[in-house]
Amino acid sequence: SLPAGWGLREALSGRTESAKADIVKCEELIRTFDAYPLLYLGPTFEGLPLVHCDRQQSPGTDYGIPPTDSFAFVYGTCTIKPGDSACAVPLNVIIYPRCFAYPAEIPTETIRGAPAHSVRTGALLVNTPQFRVKVSASTAESDALVRRAFLQLRGANPLAAKLTVDKPL
Repeated sequence: SLPAGWGLREALSGRTESAKADIVKCEELIRTFDAYPLLYLGPTFEGLPLVHCDRQQSPGTDYGIPPTDSFAFVYGTCTIKPGDSACAVPLNVIIYPRCFAYPAEIPTETIRGAPAHSVRTGALLVNTPQFRVKVSASTAESDALVRRAFLQLRGANPLAAKLTVDKPL
């Protein structure tokens, strides 16, 4: 599982680019991304601005670590404490292609017509035929925030253009 602060070290410390420039890059990236459907919460969600997006891929290893592929949307900021390399952002939406081998879990509930299971407190994973999406939060009301976020997920790229907040995932 990727930590909630994944990829945020560069987004919050030592950057010379402005957050606005990062969002322009993010908008271009999602508009042209065609590897799998992307879902997000738009430019802001419940006062948390979209501050970073990024695709993470790894080739895997000869000693058994499988290849990975995911796309993350980071909402809100956090402060990296001295000595730490990252921090837990308020809200994270991570999308995986359907072929991604996430550990099988028994669904604990249904969200927008799709089976979901709790990954940990403040994190849910939903599996659909086209993609998997995990929403994680690090706020005091993380479980409630995650459920509200799932209700507002919508298509970000052309492959997910038909997915609106009023449709099943």
